[in-house]
Amino acid sequence: MLLTLRAIFNVIDRGHHRIQKFSSNGSALKAWGSYGLKNGQFIYPETIKIDLADNIYVQDNYKARIQTFSNDGVYLGEYKNKLPNFDKNGNAYHLITKKNPNTQATSSYLQKIKPDGRIQEFSLRYLDSNPCTGSVAFDSQANIYILSCRYEDNYDENSSRTLMFSHTIYLYKINSETGSIIKKTLLDFGEGSTLTYDIAIDERDLLYVKGSSFNNFTFVSNFVLNTDFELIGSLKNLSYYFIYTINNKLYLKEDFYEDVIQVYETPSNLKAPLFTSIDKLASQGELELKWQDRTDNETGFKLQRCTGESCSNFSTIALLNPNTSSVKLLKPTDFKLGAIYRFRLTALKDEEESLSAADWEVAFNSY
Repeated sequence: MLLTLRAIFNVIDRGHHRIQKFSSNGSALKAWGSYGLKNGQFIYPETIKIDLADNIYVQDNYKARIQTFSNDGVYLGEYKNKLPNFDKNGNAYHLITKKNPNTQATSSYLQKIKPDGRIQEFSLRYLDSNPCTGSVAFDSQANIYILSCRYEDNYDENSSRTLMFSHTIYLYKINSETGSIIKKTLLDFGEGSTLTYDIAIDERDLLYVKGSSFNNFTFVSNFVLNTDFELIGSLKNLSYYFIYTINNKLYLKEDFYEDVIQVYETPSNLKAPLFTSIDKLASQGELELKWQDRTDNETGFKLQRCTGESCSNFSTIALLNPNTSSVKLLKPTDFKLGAIYRFRLTALKDEEESLSAADWEVAFNSY
């Protein structure tokens, strides 16, 4: 996990039970912590948060203990609450559960602690299931975003063993003053068991949800939506845990024990075009691609192609005019019978480029 502090980045080094502090260009500034239960020590630290006063909150794996530090790593004490999430107004939010003493049933609540110490709680009984991550996100209008997950096991009747976990995931947009739902949507990560690891919003109000599909145990997509839950696109085939967005850059870390932070530019908020059909024409090797144009002010489209199943070495084959929704492609010079071709399409606006439309494949198996 990584968080920013005035262009300084604080990173959890879980495998070495410590916190590291870097400048924005990646230079190491400070590190603190070691394995243990003493103040300032960690047992596999998991999450880091920073409040408006630049105090750092670190939760480790030992009984979800949360320790607080100054921005220079000086131990301040333990935080006697759930892991906080801070909005830009300095309010702290916690996802908590309460047990009914009569029925022993548990219910989820969102607790809001204002800078003056006043506490406000919103019942989350309207959620379709319990929150599936301790993280909540906030947009520029102070609306709150929460993920909820419902888990179901599918069993083999003969062996009584679990064949597959089925996860239904909803994304909620909540008013921060009343706790009421503004909007909700069902997230679909594709076939197979799905999991969600994190949620975050960047400075342009693009919403990122880390998802995975355990078909062949491969992470397949990160959803990118606007705050009205319109799908802008997806970052595919990134086998990384989602970390954070800072200054329109996306910070990703491969797993808990990997020391390298990968940095990506976050995508444009141009809506990606959506492929609607791919049709083979009369002549072998000729195609017509059709798509839905979802941007009203693009300056053009970029069409790319690569050859081979699951290929990723795309090259640009056409720059298309704005406000178009189809293109006919002649037989390529490297056409081979039985080859598989993949196509990718993006919208352009001057120097900006959208995420790509979902990749489409076509194979010519016979004349």
